[in-house]
Amino acid sequence: MELEEKELVRKYNKKFQTLFNERASCIDSSVLSHFWLNVLKKSKLIADNITSRDEEALKHLVDITSDNVAGEGTFTLTFKFSSNPYFENLALTKVYEMDEEDPDVLTRAIGCPIDWRSGKDLTKRVVRKRIKGPKGPPKYSTKVETCDSFFHLFAPPQMVDDPEEQEIIEDILEADYEIGDRLRSEIIPNAVRWYTGEIQEESEEDDEFDDEDDEEEEGNDSDL
Repeated sequence: MELEEKELVRKYNKKFQTLFNERASCIDSSVLSHFWLNVLKKSKLIADNITSRDEEALKHLVDITSDNVAGEGTFTLTFKFSSNPYFENLALTKVYEMDEEDPDVLTRAIGCPIDWRSGKDLTKRVVRKRIKGPKGPPKYSTKVETCDSFFHLFAPPQMVDDPEEQEIIEDILEADYEIGDRLRSEIIPNAVRWYTGEIQEESEEDDEFDDEDDEEEEGNDSDL
């Protein structure tokens, strides 16, 4: 990116941030219930990663910002929370480092530690199983397992040497980046329009109908 272009992007990002700060203050003082949770759920791509347990924590999400809305390349997402019963952090960050020569290529994703309160880790669950044995009072064993959660977004996998594992990790990071880029380029700049439903995500069915319409149009054209 040329120096002049970088300066232009910097200026636009600064202007965007001023507008986003004004929006945040309006949302904070309004009666819009659980604004950001509802915005995230309007995007199927993101909603599919939110569990019912996550929703209770995400009701405390008060803002999402990006340091690079206008340009390409590396960007950081910041999720700001009010004080809540789930974790100590008031802000969670996610960095997407892009290749300097090719800003469309993700080199790595960097999350942040979440300081979970005791017994509130939404990325884990306690499984209790009954132990088979002789007659008498039932006995149980418990173990902690990883479970689905939106908050895995802040603990992305890192590359490894094993080719098979690396391929799996690359797929995970590709899906991760898709979420990050959707937030940065579409949701953060237009959050109010997502909230009101003015912007709606196209479903796979919509894409199929569009393809059928295109094919039908092409067929009609060939008859002319």
